[in-house]
Amino acid sequence: MSDLTISHLARKANVNVETIRYYERRGLMQQPPRSENGYRHYDEHDAAQLRFIRDTQTLGFTLREIKQLLTLRCNGPDCRHDIQQLIENKLTHVHREIQQLKAIETRLQYYTANGNRDICPLLDELWPHQSGNDTTTNNA
Repeated sequence: MSDLTISHLARKANVNVETIRYYERRGLMQQPPRSENGYRHYDEHDAAQLRFIRDTQTLGFTLREIKQLLTLRCNGPDCRHDIQQLIENKLTHVHREIQQLKAIETRLQYYTANGNRDICPLLDELWPHQSGNDTTTNNA
């Protein structure tokens, strides 16, 4: 049953109409044929697919990865291993990002704990010439 216009679909999935058009251009969604009055009509399958795209984005998947997941889903149950591999790759990526963020957090905590000196430790470390120790300045 095709009873949703693009604006109804957008409201139902809590996205912008342009987001749907963008997903269609990227091949994440099929653009339905236009009716006699020129409107595109979508169905519940389209709404579910749109929610899937939005929800997998919140898990950190890129549009390219989401397209892969959609393709694998359409290929049936034999693709479970490939889907599992994509998810495991994303998890590994997330773990790596967490470690990088923890390292950033540690450095920022150091800077705030030692920030009561005359010169900010962040500037001392990352921009040493600000502390007056810059010997590379040309005094011409």
